[in-house]
Amino acid sequence: MRVLKCAQVLANAAGHEGICGGQQLDLEWEGKILSAPELEEIYLRKTSALIRAACLMGVAAAGGTKEQEEAAASYADNFGFAFQLRDDMLDVIGDEKTFGKPIGSDREEGKTTFVDILGLNGCQRVIEAHSESAVEALGDMEDTDFLIHLVRVLEKREQ
Repeated sequence: MRVLKCAQVLANAAGHEGICGGQQLDLEWEGKILSAPELEEIYLRKTSALIRAACLMGVAAAGGTKEQEEAAASYADNFGFAFQLRDDMLDVIGDEKTFGKPIGSDREEGKTTFVDILGLNGCQRVIEAHSESAVEALGDMEDTDFLIHLVRVLEKREQ
């Protein structure tokens, strides 16, 4: 039953509510100036969906509770959103060699990013807020040191 639950979680993350749906929106809205809610929807469907699936599969494989599923989903959504915002920032201020893609490529491709909407300082504040929300979502769960460490690394990542 746990394996079936994991397969269901992964299928949902890949489908129209997740990565495929997010990619479809990304392509549909290419070249359009997006609002913050539109851009957030893409980020939650793409980046956060995959991280959410990994977290929820871990809970399912361990036979976790509904409360643990909700905590893992909240952690993943906040972590994934903060991760993507940091990616937006690195596309402006990152080192091309370290970042692994040409700096400014989002702008060249006509993509709206949260740097366009919030500026660099605004993005950093939102990253910090979502990072704290991710950590808080873990609540009283046991053995969360690694998950908290991932959040702290995310806040300062250069690649």
